[in-house]
Amino acid sequence: MTDRETSETGDALTLEDLERIITEDGSVTYRLRERDITYRSRFGALEESRRVFLDPSGIREQGARDTPWKVVELGFGVGTNFRNTATFATSAKLPLLYLAAELAPIPPDALEGESDIDEMTREALAMARAQGHARVTRGDITLVIRVSEWLDITPEDEPDFQGCDAVYYDPFGPRDDLESWSREHLAHGARWVGATGRLMTYSVAGKVRRGLRAAGLWVATLPGHIKREVLVACLDKDTVEALEPLRKWPPDEDQDGSES
Repeated sequence: MTDRETSETGDALTLEDLERIITEDGSVTYRLRERDITYRSRFGALEESRRVFLDPSGIREQGARDTPWKVVELGFGVGTNFRNTATFATSAKLPLLYLAAELAPIPPDALEGESDIDEMTREALAMARAQGHARVTRGDITLVIRVSEWLDITPEDEPDFQGCDAVYYDPFGPRDDLESWSREHLAHGARWVGATGRLMTYSVAGKVRRGLRAAGLWVATLPGHIKREVLVACLDKDTVEALEPLRKWPPDEDQDGSES
C-alpha cells in the first residue's frame, strides 16, 4: 500500500480506501479498492466466519469455566471473527481473551452496529491506529489489537495468550499475501496452539497442510460452506478424531514432501 497518509504505526487506511459490500447473507464486508480484494467472502461474510472459524473452534461445546477462552487471530480485518466470537461468549457467559495481529487497521467509522461489542471494537481500532497497540475490556471480554507483522508478536510477548484454545489463521489468500502462507508463518501460528487447542483456516491447500504438519500438528478437513472443506489443525490426535474429519494427516511430512 503506497501513496497513503501514514501514522506512526504504519499504513493508515481511510474510508475512501474501502468499498462497502453487502454479501449474500445480508452481512457487510469491505473491498480494498487499491488491491481489489475483500476481507470476507461476497457469498456470505457472517456465515463464512461462523463455518470456518467459530464453529470448528470448539467454543460452542464449552460449559461454564472460570478461565477465559483464548483466541489469537492473524488478520483482524473488519472484526467479523471477533464480533462473532464475542457475541457467542457473552451469551454463554464465557470469559474471552482475544488477540489480533493487524498491520493496517481499518477506520473505526467503517464498522456498523451499536452493541457493546461493536463499540469496544471501534474503541480498540481507534486506539490501535493511534498507538500501535490496544487493549480494551468490557465485562468479561478483552480485545487486544497489535499493529505488527505476524512474526513480530510471540507468545512470550503476550503471555496471557500462551496455550490458546483457538487460532484463527485468516490472512488474505496466497495470491495477495503469499508470505503469510509460508512455512515460517504457519509454524508461528502453531506456536500459539494449546494442548487441546485448534488452529482454523479456510485454505486446505497441500502447501498449507504440509506446513502445519511440519510444525507438529495433526491436520484435518471438515465440511465447509462456501468451500467444500475447511482446515483444522491440533496438537492432540484425540481432538482431531473427535471432530469426525473428512480427511486427516499426522504430524511431520515425509522426507520427499509427499503426504501419507
